[in-house]
Amino acid sequence: MATVAKTVRRARRVARIFREAHGRTGSVGVASFDTVRHIVSVPFIGRVVDPTIAWAAFALSRFEPGPTIIAHERGEAGPERLGARVAVFCHFDRQGRIRDHTRHYLDALRAEGLDLVFVSNSCPLASADLAWIRGSAARLVFRHNRGYDFAAWRDAMAVCDLPAADTRFLLIANDSVYGPVAPLGPVLDRIDFTQADVWSATDSWQHGFHLQSYFVAFGPAALHHAAFARFWRSVGNVRSKWWAVRRYELGLSRALTSAGLRCKALWPYTEMIAATPASAGGEASGSPAVTPGDMPLNPTADLWQVLIEHGCPFLKRELLRKNPSRVAGVSGWSSTVGRMNALVRDLILRDLEPPSRIARIK
Repeated sequence: MATVAKTVRRARRVARIFREAHGRTGSVGVASFDTVRHIVSVPFIGRVVDPTIAWAAFALSRFEPGPTIIAHERGEAGPERLGARVAVFCHFDRQGRIRDHTRHYLDALRAEGLDLVFVSNSCPLASADLAWIRGSAARLVFRHNRGYDFAAWRDAMAVCDLPAADTRFLLIANDSVYGPVAPLGPVLDRIDFTQADVWSATDSWQHGFHLQSYFVAFGPAALHHAAFARFWRSVGNVRSKWWAVRRYELGLSRALTSAGLRCKALWPYTEMIAATPASAGGEASGSPAVTPGDMPLNPTADLWQVLIEHGCPFLKRELLRKNPSRVAGVSGWSSTVGRMNALVRDLILRDLEPPSRIARIK
């Protein structure tokens, strides 16, 4: 009887979500997107119908009117033509802020001589943040929040005519990470396009091998390959994170490797698993690796400490803010990061502070 009662309560909750979503807006399309976002918050529903909801979101995206780009401009110190080395950085913040830890990351990219293309899914930006980024980026692109990071990268590259004939290095990155906790120079120096055509910071074997998209660098062979252009043309403005991950993050690696391009990670999953102590779930303890029948881990969550200790300069923001997969030992991040970079530790602590009541009212 208790199980039946629990199921009935869940069914009533789903029905209420449908009613509330459609009651808040007069547009069936917008209500449908709103319904999608709320329904996946019901755990048992999300596990069962994520793929179906993703397909529904994809179908609805085909009918969503209007362009995604709101405005674009050249930065105050931006060159007339972008150079051969470019970073396209995707930003999103619900309050329209460029947080201090994100500014630190952007400054680090610029310090390595990369022309910065800043594309924001948050519009409008706060006035002080807008003034700061105009003085920092070579190009700025502002767009509606449709299609997650992949659609933002697609739009920014299209607006800036990237890759150009002389583009030799193109990095896509986003604000989903804290860092860098160490200088980016040695990281970028390790990217050797004679050994691979595409490099990421980390790779994953969940749902098949793929480069994790928060930091991916493309070399000349990839940039000027038909498969690269074909993939970005396929990216849609789908409001489904499941779709963005399965179709675009996984799809990018599959499309490029299928075309014969070589994809590698600076901190490969297999090496990080091998470096994991047995007590923490390494191969010696029989934990998941990349052999048939095993269940691979998420390296940026489950192997965060091993990655940091082996020189990876990034730490996932979601891991510290929400820890959705309940990774053990995350509370030790402060001492681990603090030993390497006290400034970044303090920036993270500032970001993790709950907003004040005054800030919430504003």
